Amino acid sequence: MATNLSTRSRHLLARTVMLGLLIMALLAISCGVAETQYELQLGSTFGGRVANPGEGSFVYEKGTEVRLLAEPSEGYRFVEWSGDVTAITDVAARSTTVTMDGDYAIRADFAALPPNHQALTIYSTEGGLVTNPGQGVFSLPAASLIELQAEPAEGYRFLNWTGDIENVANVWAASTQIFLDDSYYLMANFVLLEGSIFELEIHSSTGGAVTQPGEGEVSYDEGTEVSLVATADEGYRFVGWTGDTESIADTGAASTTIMMNANYVIQASFERLPPEQYHLSISSSLGGSVMVPGEGKYPYAKGVEVNLVASPDEGYRFVDWTGDTAGIADVNSAETKITMNGDYSIKANFEVLPPEEYDLSISSGAGGSVTDPGEGIYSYVEGTEVDLAAVPDEGYRFVDWTGDTAGIADVNSAETKITMNGDYSIKAEFEALPPEEYDLSISS
Repeated sequence: MATNLSTRSRHLLARTVMLGLLIMALLAISCGVAETQYELQLGSTFGGRVANPGEGSFVYEKGTEVRLLAEPSEGYRFVEWSGDVTAITDVAARSTTVTMDGDYAIRADFAALPPNHQALTIYSTEGGLVTNPGQGVFSLPAASLIELQAEPAEGYRFLNWTGDIENVANVWAASTQIFLDDSYYLMANFVLLEGSIFELEIHSSTGGAVTQPGEGEVSYDEGTEVSLVATADEGYRFVGWTGDTESIADTGAASTTIMMNANYVIQASFERLPPEQYHLSISSSLGGSVMVPGEGKYPYAKGVEVNLVASPDEGYRFVDWTGDTAGIADVNSAETKITMNGDYSIKANFEVLPPEEYDLSISSGAGGSVTDPGEGIYSYVEGTEVDLAAVPDEGYRFVDWTGDTAGIADVNSAETKITMNGDYSIKAEFEALPPEEYDLSISS
């Protein structure tokens, strides 16, 4: 009986020990997890947000390097990171990192931009600095062109610009520009020199630009083959590459390459295209002529506006322009313009003026009347000869015509004519006949 109790006791003791060891192991594991994980609390002031990793509470393993990215709202700029910032790489950079060596509460601080200003945030990698406008956050006038200058440290060379680069003129040039139509973040990147590095300085003449790799100074490793693309403006054409052209594959090609075996300064040259010419043929119908520019065939450069003046002869009037009238401003105007966008043949058309009409007013005094054409108002075409006949009443006789008598052939004749060269008002005048006389002979 004693032996059985002893055995049972041993079993119970062993189970107790094992349970204790298990509890201790679990406690050890639990304590280890707590010691290797830390909490990161992220928030922001008004005017922006923490875009990466977001806002709220996050748990990371000890030693984790967490990327922080602050994103300002429109009209605001990032100022700095505040709170538990001892482990943040750069508290003034909106894109930076924090190393999780403890529990941290961090806030992104933002400030309102002045009216009509935008924020330009500039930083650089190891190996150089941005000397113009400097590094940090800048509040600059909106819609302005900002000069950028990156300077490599000894043993380094400038590589490129990264970040918000859509408005950077040339991301490969250490000296370039950015158009500030919004808030932007830029990073100047530098790399260690490896072997020989050569500078390629690129320019262009009036009439075009070098669109690849851009214009300015760019650094390349020895032996790099660089693509060159020159683009002409409208109305210009590419002529050739000039300068240090010995390593250019084809100096006459707008798209070519250059092998970087030394420092080179090159220029893309352009020239204005000769103006395209068209011919204008001008004629006229009977009754007038084209005074400006005249009649015949005339050469003009494409797009030139030519004055047109058509002049009718006496007794005629201008009607319209016919032919290739698409470029004429007003086909119904004797004075107009034509824009030369092709070869045109046009004609000025004239017609006889309709005869002018005049009014003839006829009346008569006491003692008669006008029987031809009658009395009243009559209309006649200019130059018409109108018959006039005045008939006296019994006991009266015709005297003359009075009024506008300049066109009457004989003012003293009861039957005559009048030529209509104006508006006339005439009157037939009559008088009583003297009494008839008889002789009385008397004798005694």
